[in-house]
Amino acid sequence: MYNEIIRGDSDLARERQLLIEDLPRLDVTPEVAQLARELYDYLELPRTARADSFHLALACHYRMDYLLSWNLKHIASGRVRYGLSHFRDTKGITIPTVCTPEELLD
Repeated sequence: MYNEIIRGDSDLARERQLLIEDLPRLDVTPEVAQLARELYDYLELPRTARADSFHLALACHYRMDYLLSWNLKHIASGRVRYGLSHFRDTKGITIPTVCTPEELLD
C-alpha cells in the first residue's frame, strides 16, 4: 500500500510519507492475502481496483472500526458497501464501516 502513497506529485508524495512515517504498519499475512482474493472476486472489483481488496482485507482482518477512502468509484461506493454487508453475513467476519473522511466527521 506504500506504493500508492509515493505516486504522483513528488512534493505531495513526500508530505504523505511524512504523515505516515510513525504509524505502525499492518502485515499482509497469508490470511489477509486470501481474504483479499475472496473480496476481490465477491465484490467483482475491476482489475485496476485490486489494491482496494487488500485495503478491505487488512481492515477486516485487523478488526478496524472504520476504513476511510475518497475512492467513491470502488471502495466507498454504494455497490461495494452493499456487497460488504452480504459478504459479512455469508462469512461471519467483521467488516469496518467504509466511509469518506467527511462522512466520519459529520
